[in-house]
Amino acid sequence: MNIGIDIGGSHIATGIVTDSGNLIGKETRDVTVFDPNIIEKEINILLEKYNFKKEHISKIGVAAPGNPSKTCIRNLVNLGIQEFDITYFLKNKYDVEVNIKNDGKCAGLAEKKYGVLQNYNDAVFLCMGTGVGSAVFLNGELLEPARASRI
Repeated sequence: MNIGIDIGGSHIATGIVTDSGNLIGKETRDVTVFDPNIIEKEINILLEKYNFKKEHISKIGVAAPGNPSKTCIRNLVNLGIQEFDITYFLKNKYDVEVNIKNDGKCAGLAEKKYGVLQNYNDAVFLCMGTGVGSAVFLNGELLEPARASRI
């Protein structure tokens, strides 16, 4: 079982997801200021609600707005985050692999793997919320900006 965390401009959603991509359950909290303990609390609520232990977690994925690095979320003005090493925080709490990616790219990848983009090799995916995000697919692969891969 995996944990997915979606950090939005005004909320944090946390879900339990199977290896095949099925959502078992989720919790969403509106936030105005980021507190990493909210994420831990929401994960623990889900684990208890669905009778899982933290040892059942295989990996954690984090979708964050902006341009996260491989370990940090940063420059999230709406939530008051300048830079926070979320990988360190989550690995310390759950001792599992943690992956971070831009939230628009995560949404596009989910649609490509499980949703409406499955049958398309070339596509542009746009998502709009507090901000605007995107994912571009060419020959079935997600295009990553050269600048983002050096971070």
